[in-house]
Amino acid sequence: MIESDKTLLEKVTSNTLTAVAATVIATAGATTTPLAALIPVLTTALAYSRFVDRVEDTFVEFEKILSDHQSQLNDISDAQFQLISEIISTTLQTVDSKKLGYLRQSLENSLCSEKIDPKDVTFLARTVRDISVAELKFLIDNFKYKFIIISGFESDETNLHIEPNSSDELIVSGLINLGLLITSIPTIGGVKFNFSPLVAKIIALVTDQKNHTSPA
Repeated sequence: MIESDKTLLEKVTSNTLTAVAATVIATAGATTTPLAALIPVLTTALAYSRFVDRVEDTFVEFEKILSDHQSQLNDISDAQFQLISEIISTTLQTVDSKKLGYLRQSLENSLCSEKIDPKDVTFLARTVRDISVAELKFLIDNFKYKFIIISGFESDETNLHIEPNSSDELIVSGLINLGLLITSIPTIGGVKFNFSPLVAKIIALVTDQKNHTSPA
C-alpha cells in the first residue's frame, strides 16, 4: 500500500496490536527499569487480552466513522487532525469501556465540527486524554448550575453544594486540576467555583449532538 492510499486511521497508527504494546512499554519507561522487565508477564494477563479486544473493537468503529465521513476527510483543518490524532492515541491507553464510548463520540463530533478553534485544540486534546468518566459525567449532569461550592448546605437552582470529604469532592478536585473549574469568590462556609468557558466545548465534543445524549 502506498502512503496516499492509507486511511486516516492507518496514518495515525498502522497496527493496533503493535501500537498497544508500544504504549504499554512506553508507560514502563526505559528498558533497563525493573518495571519494564515485567511487561512480557503483564501482556499474558487476561485483563490485557480484554484490553486489546476493546481497543480493536473501538478501532473497527473508528474505521466505520471515518469511512462514513470520507467526504469531509480531505477538508479537515489542522486543529481537527490534531484532535482526532489525540483521540486515537488516547484510545490506546484507555481501559474503561465507558470512556471508549466517549472517545467514539468525540471522533465523530471532531469530524463534523467546523468550529474547532486552533487556540482551543491543545486544551481539548489534553482534556480528552486525561479526564475520567466520573469527571465527564459530573460535567454533563451539573453544567446547569452556576456555582459549585464545597459545603454542607443543600443545593438550590443556582448552587451545587458538594459534601466535604465525599467522592464528589474528589471529582471537583480533579476538575480543578484539569482547569475545568475555576475559583470564583469565597463565601460563607466554602469557596465558589465556576465552570471554565471551555466546559461547554468539552460537553459538546463527547455527547451526541443529534439526540443530545452521552455514551455513558
